[in-house]
Amino acid sequence: LAQKTNQTIDELKEYLDTLHAKVQLRPTAAPTLNPTTDPTKSPTADPTKSPTTGPTATTEIPTTDPTKDPTLAPTTTWVEGLTLGGSDNSYDSVVIDLGQYDFNAEFQGSEYHVIKRECATCGDEYKEIYYKRILNADTFDAYEYMRRWREDLDNRNELDFKIYTSIQ
Repeated sequence: LAQKTNQTIDELKEYLDTLHAKVQLRPTAAPTLNPTTDPTKSPTADPTKSPTTGPTATTEIPTTDPTKDPTLAPTTTWVEGLTLGGSDNSYDSVVIDLGQYDFNAEFQGSEYHVIKRECATCGDEYKEIYYKRILNADTFDAYEYMRRWREDLDNRNELDFKIYTSIQ
């Protein structure tokens, strides 16, 4: 990840207060449709007592030529959670607000605890930034902090969170 380091948090806070932005959350993994059964209570075979000299299972012979077209990385789907701006909190004439409970549930239940912020009216460096929560991500009130940006005892840059300009 490329980290934005040449702005102080006060400059960033002042800048964020002037934004019209859309905040998005990374979703959790899809639910499992068929839960697994109870684990096996006893093994079905005795463990190997000493190492073997060759493979214990049939193996495929690898190809000699490498794959010419690598597979693409998995895509990320973002949940649109909140728009900020104007007196009606619209962004591009759209108002989105999951509400505090649902926004926090999405954020706290997400795998990486990252919030993507898009801002069409921001300078090029700030059009898209990522807020990565480090501490207390499972209990942090992300909704309230995104609505009214503030740095305080539980929202300190480089300790409680980090801001990035890209995500990989």
